[in-house]
Amino acid sequence: MGETRLALETATGSSKAFPNGVRLVDLASAHDDPTVVAATVANVLGIPDCGPGEVLAQLVARLASHHALLVLDNCEHVVGACAELARTLLSAAPDMRIPATSRQALDVTEVVKLCAALDGVSLAIELAASRLRTLTVGQALERLRDRFALLSRGDRTAGPRQRTLRALVDWSYELSTPAERILWSRLSVFAGLFALDAAEEVCAGEGITKDEVMDLLDRLVGQSIVLTTEREGLPRYRLLTTIRAYGRDRLTESGEEYTLLRRHRDFFLGLAEHIADGWFGPGQAEALARLRLEHDDLRLALEYGGPTGTPAPSPGQKRSDDRTAVPAETLPSPADAQSALALATALRFHWCADRYLGEGRRQFDRLLAAAPEPTPGRARALWAAAWVALLQSDLDTAELWLDEAEQLGEYLDDAVVRAYVEGFRGSSAQFRGQVERAIHHFESALAAHKVADDEAAAPFWLFQLSLCQSLLGDPRALQTGAHGLALTEARVSGGAGPTCCGRWARPPGDGVTGTRVWRCCGRGWEFNGLSTTTPAPG
Repeated sequence: MGETRLALETATGSSKAFPNGVRLVDLASAHDDPTVVAATVANVLGIPDCGPGEVLAQLVARLASHHALLVLDNCEHVVGACAELARTLLSAAPDMRIPATSRQALDVTEVVKLCAALDGVSLAIELAASRLRTLTVGQALERLRDRFALLSRGDRTAGPRQRTLRALVDWSYELSTPAERILWSRLSVFAGLFALDAAEEVCAGEGITKDEVMDLLDRLVGQSIVLTTEREGLPRYRLLTTIRAYGRDRLTESGEEYTLLRRHRDFFLGLAEHIADGWFGPGQAEALARLRLEHDDLRLALEYGGPTGTPAPSPGQKRSDDRTAVPAETLPSPADAQSALALATALRFHWCADRYLGEGRRQFDRLLAAAPEPTPGRARALWAAAWVALLQSDLDTAELWLDEAEQLGEYLDDAVVRAYVEGFRGSSAQFRGQVERAIHHFESALAAHKVADDEAAAPFWLFQLSLCQSLLGDPRALQTGAHGLALTEARVSGGAGPTCCGRWARPPGDGVTGTRVWRCCGRGWEFNGLSTTTPAPG
C-alpha cells in the first residue's frame, strides 16, 4: 500500500504532461478476467458498472478523446486481461498512455519517459509492459537502445504484424516503393527536426534525384512515416524514434551510413559558413533561429571526424563495431577532423551571440585537441575559441589560444587571422581594465582588416573601440560609434532607408557623453550580435 500511495502522489505531480490527468489503478485484488479488470478500471474512473460488456464500451466512449496516463499497477497476475484492455483502449484513444507495472517500486517519471521514448505507439507500449515482469522501468529505458530486440515478444494470438515491433515496422517498409525506402533510410541520418532543403541536399544521390525528394517526402508524410510540424513559421519534418532507428539499421546495412553522415556534415558546414560570412548584414535574427532549430544536427555533424572518428549512434540505434562491409574511403579521415573544426568556427555566432558558450567551449576543446596540424582552419578556430573563452571570463586560456593563432597567422602569412588576433587581444585588455592597451589593439585590428580587404568585421571592433575611447574621455568616441553604426545599417538596409546615424554624428553642443556613446554602441550591438561582448561574471 505504501508503494501504491507513493506512486499515486508521483502520478499527481506529473499531471501537467497529460491534459486529461494521470490515474493509477491498483489491480492487486483483481481476477484474470477481462471484465473484472475493465470494471476495476471503470470504478477508479467513476464509471458505473452497468452489466456484462457495457463497462468496456463505456470506458471506450469516455476515454476516446482523452490524452491521459492510465497506470495499471500490480498487474503481474492479470497480464492477459490487461493486454486486452490496453489494446482496446489504445485503438480508440491513440493519445492515451497505458503502462503496466508489477510489484516493483513505481517511478511514474520514468514511466512517462518510457512512453515518450516509445513515441506513444500502442504496440510498443504493450510490448514494453510485458517486459516489466522482469525489468524495472529504468532498465527498460536503458535497453531501448536496441528497441527491436527488447520489444520482440508479444501476444501469440495476435496477427504476425502485431507480435513484435520489428514485424510492424517491417510491414510498413515492405509496403513502400524502392525510392521511398531509400529516402526513409537516408532521412534517419538527421538527429531531430529537419527542413526540406536539408533533405534535398543530404538525401539525393544514387537512386534518388534532388528533384524527386520533395515528392517522395510528401508520400512518406501521407503514410505517416514522416511527421510534419511548424517551427519559426516554417514547415519542419521528423521521424518517430522507432522509425528513425529502423531506417538507420537499413542505412547501415546498405553501406551508405558514413557517406550520408559526411553529406550531412557538409550540408550543415555550408549552412553555418553562409550565415557566418553574411553575419554583418540583414537576417541575423532569422539566422540564429535557424541554427537553434538545427542545434541537435549541428552537434551530430560536429561529431563526424572528431576525436573518436565515429559519430554517436542515432537515438534508439544499437551500434556495431564491425565495419568490414564499409568502404574505407567513406570512413572519417584527418580531413574530416579539419572540417569539424571549420564547422565549430563557422558556428561562432551561434556560440557567442546566442549564449551557447558552454557547448561551444566543449566543442573547441575537443576538436582543437583532435586536429593539431598547423592549418589555416586551426588558426581560424583558435581565435574563434579565444572569443568563447573571453566571454567565459577565462582570459588566460584565451591569451594562450591567441598566442598560437598569432604564430600560425605569421607562419601561414594569413592577414585575416592576424587582424582577428589583434581585435581579440583588445577585448582581452578591455576585460582586464587595460583601456589604453585595448584601444591600441582595436585600432591595429581595424587597420589589419583594411589591409586584408576584409572590412566586413569593422563594426565589431569599432563599437568596442568607441566605448574604450569614451572611458578615457576621448572626443572621438561618438564619431567612432556612429561610424560603426553607419556601416552596420548600410549593410542591414542595403544602403536604403533612414538610419539613426544623423543624431549621433551631430551631437548637441554639450559635448560627448558616455550615455550617448553607450546608446549608440548599444544599437550597433543589436545589429551585430555583440550583446555578449562583455565577459561572464568571474
